[in-house]
Amino acid sequence: MPILELYSTRNKDIYPDVYQYAIASNKLRVQLVKIIFDAFGSREEFWSAGRRYHSAALIAFQEIFELMSKEYGEKHIQGCISGNHDWIERVFCNEYRIDRFLDLLEVLCTTLLTKVKQNPQRFIDQAGAKQGPLSAVNEINERMKRDGFGYEYIDGIIIKIDQDFVHAEVTKPALYLLSKFEGARLEFLSAHEHYRHSRYEECLNDCNKSLESLLKHICDNQSWAYGKGTVNALVPICMENGLFPKYLQTQLSSLSTLISQGVASIRNNESGHGQGSTLRELPEHLVSYTLHLTASNILFLGKSYEEYIKNQ
Repeated sequence: MPILELYSTRNKDIYPDVYQYAIASNKLRVQLVKIIFDAFGSREEFWSAGRRYHSAALIAFQEIFELMSKEYGEKHIQGCISGNHDWIERVFCNEYRIDRFLDLLEVLCTTLLTKVKQNPQRFIDQAGAKQGPLSAVNEINERMKRDGFGYEYIDGIIIKIDQDFVHAEVTKPALYLLSKFEGARLEFLSAHEHYRHSRYEECLNDCNKSLESLLKHICDNQSWAYGKGTVNALVPICMENGLFPKYLQTQLSSLSTLISQGVASIRNNESGHGQGSTLRELPEHLVSYTLHLTASNILFLGKSYEEYIKNQ
């Protein structure tokens, strides 16, 4: 549903200058509850042929509760023993462990874009849903952005947004491009998931894996032989086989070094080996840089491959 621009907010900056990740405001929490209830429907029961039944919304919330109860190993979540509208509201309004808050939001968004999207009329008829699933997810993302809460639901998971321009111009296009390369896509999404949870070594490893997988996909699709399947070995093979225009070969020699050694060397130096006797703490800004560098490289390689195929 379109966001109403009230007089009190119309002349203010729409988006904060800086994102934060630790606190979801009370305003955002209430907004999310209302969006979820609009999208799933607010009724828990409906009548048919003189009998009363659980609505599609209530059944969905019960299933989500059971899923999360099993994963957490807890019978009660926010004092509830079953999923319903009250439980959804309790978690969104009272859960201050951000990871758990985001857990529920992520599962709800996924359910909207799968179960609800597959049969929206059922949720309309039984529960009174009045907002489409895709519209709801888009509004959730926009509300978080306007609140300065630095997360976005995209491609099945919630990812952490560092820099809005880089996210919009590099990360999202890279994910779209990777829809054609499933292995590389899953590894890149995994890198984002590790980054959100501050698992920085795992994030660096998956950044490197996603680049390797993309390069292998390209080589395999074109039957370009390769031995050692590392980024360092694969980039020159792609160059030799004309993945990039010949007039760019000179300029790309330095780019080849950046692609093959940028992410890989950070990964090898920072997380690729044992830590020795001293535990190593990776700086967040280095991991963020590597994640953005990986996205830029994926975008460049993928676009180069599209152009290569077009010219064959």
